[in-house]
Amino acid sequence: MQEEFWISELADRTNVSTRTIRYYIEEGLLPQPEVRGKYAVFTTEYLHRLRLIKILKDSYLPLKEIKGLLDTLNSGQINELLDRFDADPTEAISSLKILPTHSQVSMVKESALEYITRLRQHTESPQASRKANPQTTSINDLKPVQKARKETWQRIELAPGVELHVRQPLPSESQHLVDLIIEVSHH
Repeated sequence: MQEEFWISELADRTNVSTRTIRYYIEEGLLPQPEVRGKYAVFTTEYLHRLRLIKILKDSYLPLKEIKGLLDTLNSGQINELLDRFDADPTEAISSLKILPTHSQVSMVKESALEYITRLRQHTESPQASRKANPQTTSINDLKPVQKARKETWQRIELAPGVELHVRQPLPSESQHLVDLIIEVSHH
């Protein structure tokens, strides 16, 4: 049996304001809740949907595209996607084909040197490049760079000229602090 919540309880459990929940309902990101008397009743499905909305918003996905994605998913698929985010957030985000380019760029799994080498191999051979300009250093002449740790950073603009950089994946206990900083900066 599913749990049921009043809107204030749902807001407390998700750290999403009641005003935002109502806005998401108006915009179609959340379905209309069941009304009993003069109160709306929300189920655990709303918890899951709100959690997914929050994850996708934090990935800079516009609400219009989040709505489009939610319209194609049933409750089971939403739960599966949330499980994938719990297991490997980077893989889960990159598996969504609708993400904006800047989010996908942050997920690149090759070093800059590997990327440049791959590009150069497609455009011209190193010998042709050296003959054209003998003082040019070939990418093959460069010493390999030690690979960086596999981590991504999320850039959040709090105000013009003020940014918050958050390492991903973020531990769940730290997410509340990030959400609080964002909420305070928007007031």
